[in-house]
Amino acid sequence: MRDKDKKVRPVFAHLRVHGLGASIEARERGGAPVALCDEGRRRVTSVSPAAWARGVRPGMSLWEAQQRCPELVVAEPNPEKYDYFWGRVLEVCGDYAPRVGGGA
Repeated sequence: MRDKDKKVRPVFAHLRVHGLGASIEARERGGAPVALCDEGRRRVTSVSPAAWARGVRPGMSLWEAQQRCPELVVAEPNPEKYDYFWGRVLEVCGDYAPRVGGGA
């Protein structure tokens, strides 16, 4: 069989960037441990690598997170900013794949 006769099978991949929002906020704060919380500021929804290293996890209460990491910075979520950076991630993926799409 010649190369041009071979069928090309599509490959699908799922990319999830854990802590993207918190990591963006941490970068703007010199690498500080950062957490994002839900609207009521009760539960952690996203953590930066520095916060993760100190035992802070998504889903834990903000109180527990602050007990594990007293220097934790709780940033106000900014979805528009994160959408911009997610778009940059997809652009990089597009350099390696012919079709890339996705949403938050």
